[in-house]
Amino acid sequence: MINRGDYWIVDRVVENWEPCPDGTAAPGDEKFVFWGVDPVKETVDNTRRDLMAGHDRTQAPSGACGINKPLVIELPIRLEKLS
Repeated sequence: MINRGDYWIVDRVVENWEPCPDGTAAPGDEKFVFWGVDPVKETVDNTRRDLMAGHDRTQAPSGACGINKPLVIELPIRLEKLS
């Protein structure tokens, strides 16, 4: 996990992420990026740690499974402190 001051980044490799037609699977590079949010003003507030927003992006390498186009999936994320 890397703290860039304005946002956080978490990188990881997901083994066997993209299944291929021949029965093999390609890994995916997953990256979480998130930052503090003020829920009242609905603005970025990097001093907050009780509510964070961002995105999760996972991408297989181009050429995986014999296709010269990477599979990319990106989802929004919300992190909220419960207690």
